[in-house]
Amino acid sequence: MGLLDELTSQVLGGGGATAGGAAPSTASVAEAVLGMMQGHGGLGGLAQVFQQKGMGDMMNQWVSTGPNPPMTADQAHSVFGPSQIGEIARKLGINPQMAAAAIAAVLPMIIDHMTPHGKIPTHAEQPSSAGSLLEQGLGMLRGSGLLG
Repeated sequence: MGLLDELTSQVLGGGGATAGGAAPSTASVAEAVLGMMQGHGGLGGLAQVFQQKGMGDMMNQWVSTGPNPPMTADQAHSVFGPSQIGEIARKLGINPQMAAAAIAAVLPMIIDHMTPHGKIPTHAEQPSSAGSLLEQGLGMLRGSGLLG
């Protein structure tokens, strides 16, 4: 089991997290987060959102090669708002509080692993489509051992 799998299991209560009784897979959570990132224009666009919400320093620390500060569910709500959190909750079949906690748990690691050189790739270096970003992000997470 990869680190993200363990973290997601802890955040979502180890199973039974949805109305149907099964917690969403870590890959599903990561895919939802990567899709949300693409909706913001990739890493650069997401960095701008964090800056606008007064949390640019947090994002910069995830991008840098130093330690990653944790994100709280409340901070995820502040950055993404109830609409986006609700959309991800619906996609994952969990409640919005769990979705915010899942986003907060996986987003720092996703950003950290997508910026191994301590900088956000330029627009030309980023994948051109949502599918490419998802494939690249999930591939990096699997290759790093974070995703089982």
